[in-house]
Amino acid sequence: MGLVVVGLYVACEIIANITAGRPVQFFGIVVPSAVFIYTLTFTLIDIIHEIYGKDDSRKVIYGAFLANILLVVYSYFVINMPAPSFFKDEQAYATVFGSTPRIVFASLTAYLLSSLVDVEVYHIWKIFMKKRKWSRVLV
Repeated sequence: MGLVVVGLYVACEIIANITAGRPVQFFGIVVPSAVFIYTLTFTLIDIIHEIYGKDDSRKVIYGAFLANILLVVYSYFVINMPAPSFFKDEQAYATVFGSTPRIVFASLTAYLLSSLVDVEVYHIWKIFMKKRKWSRVLV
């Protein structure tokens, strides 16, 4: 079960980064489309923390961070490879997968910091609220 949660966490992180550039309108408010799946990552990392502990949670975060870097590097590689003549959507593909390095760096930095802070806060909360497992969802 734990490995499934780890896989879901990494998948949600990658999906969030791929879909973040597309805004959607939700009840009259415009938000990045990734907001819906990205919020799930905090619950998943808390579940991982509960199953494996703080140190392994941090390892999962670093693993997802590396997976996102691999996505960025490989996307850049693919965008710069020549496309066959029958592929007519090269510009659209490059637009979706070719985010500027500054945006990618900012996104990955924010992800790494927020996830690591979440693990620390969850760990502290877990120590102080031993008997009240239900309260951990508030963190």
